[in-house]
Amino acid sequence: MDSGEGEFGKGFYLTTGHETAAQNQIASVWNKPGAKENLQEVLRFDVGNNALRKMVETDGQRDFLVHVMQNRNGYPEDMTEQAAVEMINQINAQGKVLIFPDNKDTKVKIDSTNEKSWHEYVEMKGGTGDHYMVIGPQKPDDLQGIRQIAMRYQMGEFMINSVPRSHQQM
Repeated sequence: MDSGEGEFGKGFYLTTGHETAAQNQIASVWNKPGAKENLQEVLRFDVGNNALRKMVETDGQRDFLVHVMQNRNGYPEDMTEQAAVEMINQINAQGKVLIFPDNKDTKVKIDSTNEKSWHEYVEMKGGTGDHYMVIGPQKPDDLQGIRQIAMRYQMGEFMINSVPRSHQQM
């Protein structure tokens, strides 16, 4: 987790998933020789299904959102990449959650009319719009295949500060 200016703009950054392999991979990339801090602690945030349901219009969209938040990459088992992009576009157009697919070159809606790839959005230094949760691939090449979540603006800050959390050592 990090709080600061990242590729999705200023916000509170988290990784996705329940398994620690992604967290260990992130620690190995960010723990540089001679670093004063060693990234071996994990804070887990529990964003409930009811809160997620308020961010999207349908239960199916909530279920998709749960999947991308709980898995480091990929889409639900029965969903093609094209169907996933269609679902992402439906969610993104609502203006609360912005999701980028695993393929950084695939364009998705960033509002009701405009489409951008992950690369194009990152070039805009946090893009545009009111989305307070942004989910997408990590920037470093060493972390390909691991999603991150950015909680932005007042609503994102409120949400991350109001959900239950737990602490663990890796």
